[in-house]
Amino acid sequence: MTKSGLRKATLLLLLLTLAAACFILFNSSLNADESSKQSSSFAEIVKALLSMLGIEPNEEALNDSIRNAAHFAEYFLFGALAYSLIQTTRFKKYALYTPFPALLLAVLDEFIVQSISDGRSPEWSDVLIDTCGALCAVLLLAPLFYIVRERRKRNEK
Repeated sequence: MTKSGLRKATLLLLLLTLAAACFILFNSSLNADESSKQSSSFAEIVKALLSMLGIEPNEEALNDSIRNAAHFAEYFLFGALAYSLIQTTRFKKYALYTPFPALLLAVLDEFIVQSISDGRSPEWSDVLIDTCGALCAVLLLAPLFYIVRERRKRNEK
């Protein structure tokens, strides 16, 4: 990739990573009723799909699972973008530390943003789920980036 192409990729990944962080913080700023509406509407879709399979889920367990999956997915995306961003810079060797900024974002998200949102309460379990989402993204992407880098090295020889 040319230096110009790499700069464009880095800028795009930076913007996408910041957008993912803003999306996370926006969702956390929703009050409890708005957040619950989002989860409930998605739960209805999942419940309908499960009903088609003859499965009648416990609604409280389903809602909890959907909320946890949303936390995980948001931070998985953030972790994947942040890891990819770092891989396009001269700081590649620090890419495996990507879960730490995700952890900081999760703490900010839970204990500052949610604590000022009506009806929301910070939970350490959510911080753990969030961080695990980012960690899983890193663990999935690290071998892929390694393989691509090694193939490029072999092709350059």
